[in-house]
Amino acid sequence: MLAVQIDVHGGPEVLSVREIAEPVPGPGEVLVRTVASSLNPVDWKTRAWDVGPEFPMTLGWDLAGIVVASSSAEFAVGDRVIAMSAQMATGRGTWAQLVALPEHLVTHAPTTLSLAEAATLPLAGTTAVQALAKLELSSRSRLLVTGAAGAVGALAVQLARRAGSDRRRAGVPA
Repeated sequence: MLAVQIDVHGGPEVLSVREIAEPVPGPGEVLVRTVASSLNPVDWKTRAWDVGPEFPMTLGWDLAGIVVASSSAEFAVGDRVIAMSAQMATGRGTWAQLVALPEHLVTHAPTTLSLAEAATLPLAGTTAVQALAKLELSSRSRLLVTGAAGAVGALAVQLARRAGSDRRRAGVPA
């Protein structure tokens, strides 16, 4: 199985694709064949800065893929899923062909998106949800999102709108 790993912190030149052992899922874990992953600021910062688990380190937080093994009642072989590994905490990066993750880090992929599109949702979506929850907006709140063209901002706008924020009150045409 192939994975993108680093042995030392540095620039992009420290990234290498190498053969590693296939993960074996434990109780309550789901084994996912990665179809797509994303690149988040935390990924390049982990690569560049002196942070993270021990070397060699597989990078990556987000993934979208297909379940290939599961001991979970929630996920069956063949299910399309997305996940966020929290690589810094779990030591399990998603830039690998197969990733074993605890089932609480995995959810079903949206059926309206390709897996490549869905792979962009976990970390950015979680960040947007957490930011909006912290704001405790009411249905009549106005919200200005700077950086709405970025992943977190774009999702925050959509989630706020879905929660009832009034676009017309914010000066945005209906």
